[in-house]
Amino acid sequence: MKGSVKKSLTFLFTFCVILLVNFSSFASMESMNRGKPSEKLFEPTISDLHHPLINFYAEKLGNGDFSTRMNRIRRYEEMIRGILRNAGVPEELIFVSVIESGGHPDAIGSDGSGATGLWQLTPSTARSIGLTVNKRVDERLDPFKSTFAVANFFRKLYEKFHSWPLVLAAFNMGENALLNKIAKHGTGDFNELCKRGALPKQTRNYIYKIYAAARLGRKEDLRENRKEYLATPRAVWNVILTDNLTVEELAASIEIPVDVLMKLNPSFLSPFVPAKKGMFVTIPLEAKERYLRILGYGGAQY
Repeated sequence: MKGSVKKSLTFLFTFCVILLVNFSSFASMESMNRGKPSEKLFEPTISDLHHPLINFYAEKLGNGDFSTRMNRIRRYEEMIRGILRNAGVPEELIFVSVIESGGHPDAIGSDGSGATGLWQLTPSTARSIGLTVNKRVDERLDPFKSTFAVANFFRKLYEKFHSWPLVLAAFNMGENALLNKIAKHGTGDFNELCKRGALPKQTRNYIYKIYAAARLGRKEDLRENRKEYLATPRAVWNVILTDNLTVEELAASIEIPVDVLMKLNPSFLSPFVPAKKGMFVTIPLEAKERYLRILGYGGAQY
């Protein structure tokens, strides 16, 4: 009898240990996954993906200049998607740029806020996410640098709000303004905030426009065009400078015309602007070997 009880107790103890280990592993996995961005822009925080305004804007964009916008941004699409993907955020966030600037890397906002570039960043927002904006350099005009900064900004916003619609709301109306609305209404649920009129009409419409653009972007004809574009070899190379040079000096050292380097790096407003150590610079792919031979540092091709 004692042996039977001992076996039962041993079995019970072993079962509890296994259960505890499995629970600890599950808790660890949950902790790792908590805050991890969703792979899809359309997550369940919008109760009805066929919201009338999404349908309205999809039809309006589809009958308007959506294809023109996509054709403009096509030259940057591979780079933008790659950076968004590497930052761990949905590639569909490329459509924020499609709506914001229509694919124009030097677009200037018409609302007087001073917003400019592919992502229509104001000077204050740009500086807050690490971009340089002054009289000599405006990195909002550089598609690569601005996308790199915005992708990381999206990631940080998601880690704070845990909702892609709220990330888009914060990007449009401002992070602090959204936090104030959430605190005032006591909810961080996107649908509930909309029901209570907490989000400005402009912000709600902005979010629906982006969802509409993402829906249009999934059309088969656009996907086929994108596949054809992505099969085209890239002709540029992005590097991180290891020396302080002016744009003119860099162009001379890798034997390319200074106007070509200026065109590839629109954030440099003058050939005499110092391209400082640690900055991202885009050069023609044909100059890659010369760059490596002279400056001796690799880069990333997007």
